[in-house]
Amino acid sequence: MVGFAQINIPDAWPALPNMGLILMPRVLIYFDIEVKWEILGSVRQLLSPDGYLLLGGAESTMNLEDGFEPFPIERPVVYRLRQSMR
Repeated sequence: MVGFAQINIPDAWPALPNMGLILMPRVLIYFDIEVKWEILGSVRQLLSPDGYLLLGGAESTMNLEDGFEPFPIERPVVYRLRQSMR
């Protein structure tokens, strides 16, 4: 199943179901560190335990949210929840 929702990312998010994939390319680059931290925390809560987060090539969760680990593919960088966080 695929669902689409329009939300104002830095604001409180509406109730959303758990997701297997969240696509957010070229989103985090527009926010300061504190807002990035809040966004990634919200994403972590929404991702299924085996879910993936796709960010743009210039973005990373490193030094922001330790609940994600890189999942190596050629391009772009994909992140998943750390196995130890389940």
